[in-house]
Amino acid sequence: MTSNSRRPDMIDERGEKPNGFEQKACGRRVTDCADCAECDPTSASEMISRGLKLISDPMSRAFFHEQTSLVEYLIRNVTGDETIVIEEMRQQVIVTNPNGRSAQFDIVARDENGKIYNIEFQSRREKAVVQRALTYASTLFLNALKPGMSYEGCPEVCVIFLLEHGEECDGKLIRHIKLRDVEGAIGVEINSPIEFYFVSGALHDKSKVGIIMEDLCCTNLHELSDPKFIDRMNALIHQEIGRKTMCEAQEKWENELLDRGIKKGEAKGRAEVTRDIVLSMIRHNLDDSIISCTTGMPLTSIQAMRNEMATTAP
Repeated sequence: MTSNSRRPDMIDERGEKPNGFEQKACGRRVTDCADCAECDPTSASEMISRGLKLISDPMSRAFFHEQTSLVEYLIRNVTGDETIVIEEMRQQVIVTNPNGRSAQFDIVARDENGKIYNIEFQSRREKAVVQRALTYASTLFLNALKPGMSYEGCPEVCVIFLLEHGEECDGKLIRHIKLRDVEGAIGVEINSPIEFYFVSGALHDKSKVGIIMEDLCCTNLHELSDPKFIDRMNALIHQEIGRKTMCEAQEKWENELLDRGIKKGEAKGRAEVTRDIVLSMIRHNLDDSIISCTTGMPLTSIQAMRNEMATTAP
């Protein structure tokens, strides 16, 4: 694609909200963020060892916020193309296709040649990964194909799905998909403007991409291996805005656990639902004070449940 082609509008859902979250207290229901213990470096450092993963939606938003060079690094490693230069990056981008259906993208980036990249972080298992990737690619493609634009100048789109459980990766670390001529010579690619990369977090090898995926899926963010990821995490811990972001990401993650538990137990009694949520949060190694603050269960009851789990564990 030529660099003088008209470029698509990239709508940032966040507007003026830094880090992808509203600028408010860190969310602890006891005190304001300015006085919150979780916002000091020590507590923030402890907090990231409680099961929050970079591949989760709230943490990926915080980790890659305004990190164009880190997104470029990720794209270069997945595609194997060290010449890619990312000029623009947005998070939580909403694009509407011609039929009025909207899609929200985790990251949309554009390189110096106008090629569009979409990166999606997927921590939950999903059956329709390919269909979703095709929908996202076509939505971005049609959004970028403006009236009057020649077909020769149509945009290139690259969709990258980072999958914790490796769905549709066919047992490979990276599955690269492009259009091929099925009736011609085997392996002959068509000059297609759209391509896909499905990257598995289920394989643990020591290649560059393997280490990146291991870091994205790591449950203890003190144990990252990639130097660039370590530098970014250290910046989040030791900068005030980073610590606030971590607190907000932690709260969002906890609330997602809470909401997921409530939806799952709609048919159950409230007490039973709360108990299931508390058990889930204990298994995720969250502090008793956080569990109590989130669910309203007394600390004594949480400790009793924790002791019960310890005695019944195999």
